[in-house]
Amino acid sequence: MSSDKRGWLALLLSLTLIRGLIYLSVTPPWQSPDETGHFEYAWLIAHLGQLPTEDTLSPPFERELLSSLYEWRYGEYIGRTLPGQMPTRLNDLPSQIFAQRSRTVLMDRFSPAYLWQALFVWPFRHQDLVLQLYAARFSSVALNLVIVWVAWRIFAEVMPRSPGWAAAMTAFVIFLPQHTFINASVNEGPLAELCACVVFYGWLRLFQNTDWGNVAIVLAGTAVGLWTKNTAAFLLPFDALMLTLLTARRYSGTTWSRRLTYMSLSMALIVLLGLVALQAPSGRMAQDILQQWWAAPQLYLENGRVSLDQALWQSFDSFWAQFGWMSVQAGPAWRLLAYILTWVAIEGWAFPRLSHRLESVQATRLLGAALLSAVAIWLVFMLVTPYGLAYYQGRYLFPVIVPAAFFLVGGWARWTPAHWQSYFAPGVMILMASMDTAALCLALLPYFYGG
Repeated sequence: MSSDKRGWLALLLSLTLIRGLIYLSVTPPWQSPDETGHFEYAWLIAHLGQLPTEDTLSPPFERELLSSLYEWRYGEYIGRTLPGQMPTRLNDLPSQIFAQRSRTVLMDRFSPAYLWQALFVWPFRHQDLVLQLYAARFSSVALNLVIVWVAWRIFAEVMPRSPGWAAAMTAFVIFLPQHTFINASVNEGPLAELCACVVFYGWLRLFQNTDWGNVAIVLAGTAVGLWTKNTAAFLLPFDALMLTLLTARRYSGTTWSRRLTYMSLSMALIVLLGLVALQAPSGRMAQDILQQWWAAPQLYLENGRVSLDQALWQSFDSFWAQFGWMSVQAGPAWRLLAYILTWVAIEGWAFPRLSHRLESVQATRLLGAALLSAVAIWLVFMLVTPYGLAYYQGRYLFPVIVPAAFFLVGGWARWTPAHWQSYFAPGVMILMASMDTAALCLALLPYFYGG
């Protein structure tokens, strides 16, 4: 790696850490989606030294958590008032209170992310509960550092002749406000996102060099991702598509011995991916959804509270900036700028101002397939399940933040005339840093600390 690239990477990772610590600190305790339930699972692992069950719940922990909810104005911030008298157990809370129904330990929803979080909670298990929460939040910040590093490696592979474009795309991942907010809270999303990034990188390497090391990267990333969070379910159809394209490409003009090697490799991948799909929670969920829909096929275009078009707009807005339990939205001018930037990106790909391409065509197709796979799986889930439209949060698409950054920032780059290209990377960094600062100072901080 050249000194210029090392300098870019050091700067980007430093910014990632600083911003993660800022969001970790200024977001009040328990004000991230499902944070109470995820933290409870990790806390029980750290304190019990084993995976918890319904029989190993901790009443003292529940009382301490409930006391903290009242202390940190949890009900006021989520817009749902807590009972006047504090209950003694979480299940005694009213059903409309998120903390009562986000307890993954009661849903038998284990995720490897809880083991990672428990490692950070364990050294502080005898300290104040909020300090343990911040330690668990830092585990997400640590994962986000690795995500940014892998994203940088992916963009460097995709844009080998344009480190400035790669840096700008990485900056989008770093400065997207909602992404930092989610990846500075306690949840399974950062690990699922990291696994997806590892899979993308593995496939990029496989198209250059078919060896078992890259195969292992793809398999490990897929397996851990599917066990971590259902938002990684798109990795199965994506892997199948990439395997088909890779096999077709390697078969062309090869000898029979090489064809036999590629066929063996393909069969091994199919068998291993099939085993993962059958055992992983996301695979079992997909089977259940398919069986239910097959028995009573129906499309759900509204659920009584939100229609499909409203869900799509809400998802787009919350992909950029909508903090708390979806209760803190950036202002209309901020959202308008996000809409304009998205339109500029689309125009940049449709009507580029540059006469030459700097990105790899093969890599563009790979990242496009990843983005389309994730969006298609998410849309199908929303349309064919009675409760799907309730999942109108952009964070569910963060496992494809790297492809999204590639197409958004790549569109801006192609829209920018050639004589302005030298200003492009610093311009994107300034733009995204300004948008992030505005969202933080004009939306998040006033909502929680405006009196």
